[in-house]
Amino acid sequence: GFPWILAEVGLYLKTGDHLPPPSLGERIDAALEHVEDLARTMGEERAVRHLRGQLPHYVKGVPGAVRVREQIVRARTIRDVQRILEEVAQPERERQAARGNASSGKPVMAIH
Repeated sequence: GFPWILAEVGLYLKTGDHLPPPSLGERIDAALEHVEDLARTMGEERAVRHLRGQLPHYVKGVPGAVRVREQIVRARTIRDVQRILEEVAQPERERQAARGNASSGKPVMAIH
């Protein structure tokens, strides 16, 4: 649930600095990428079922995370997961768009 860990550790070892925490939009994008990547290797149904326990980590600390977790454990398709996670990310994405500060959504260094 935290694909930025290697980049965080690398930067800290080099400079002693910490990366800023990823935005919610970046976390959602990484979660969706995680599901899609795994679905390519094990099939959609198995991937979604396999990640039901991991996907909630991407929204940890977000208001409504308990409700999101309850929805994710019932998800059956990538489309279900996308709908659930995009609903969570929408308010932040709208705020960023209004500020003209849309995130690239790409983790610095992803591990799956």
